[in-house]
Amino acid sequence: MFQTGYLTIDRVDNTNVGQKISFFSNLLSLDISLENPLALKIKSEAIVQAFANKSALDLETSFHQFLAMVHNKLHIPLESFYQTSLMFVMALVDHSVKIEDPTGDGYIDMVLEISKTDIFIIEMKYIKIDNMVNNVKSTQTKIKKSSYKPEDQSQIQANRDAAIRRLMNLKAIEALKQIDEKNYVSKYLGLGKNVNKVSLVIYDKTKIYALFNKNKI
Repeated sequence: MFQTGYLTIDRVDNTNVGQKISFFSNLLSLDISLENPLALKIKSEAIVQAFANKSALDLETSFHQFLAMVHNKLHIPLESFYQTSLMFVMALVDHSVKIEDPTGDGYIDMVLEISKTDIFIIEMKYIKIDNMVNNVKSTQTKIKKSSYKPEDQSQIQANRDAAIRRLMNLKAIEALKQIDEKNYVSKYLGLGKNVNKVSLVIYDKTKIYALFNKNKI
């Protein structure tokens, strides 16, 4: 694109990190003006640390915070958008990552190596929950027409959140089962490393539900 004149050079940062941050921050955030150009890298490092600690809750929080930096109009309701976003995260902090890694039984969504001892086999799912939200809104309307009480609204929201978390848990378990059924782990066995299975379910654009192996951490 540079050779054909579509891109021009505004300035040059001699450090590899600076070049990566410049490229990926523009690619990911597009029209977002970041006060701190290192913000993407800092949030990326938090995601990597969550993987290193095998902490599902930390991963949910850090990945959500990263995605929250992207303008809501730029979010694409496709699994590939979030897959690519996580790939950029790993590229920013110089970690080995493979997308759609081929095996004898299919393609692994993502393979991540963040240390000399751990490999993460990641299966991602993007879930649309519009129908669930519409059902909740319908229930809220019925309550307002009857004997509505202020506390009813908060209870409805709590019930909605709990129902969504249960659904996400089921989807995350299904993703882990897919890793087992497709025998994805076998490709990375025998290398002297710990092979971890991870499922990531994305919903409501920026919210994450994560499972490491078969236990919530």
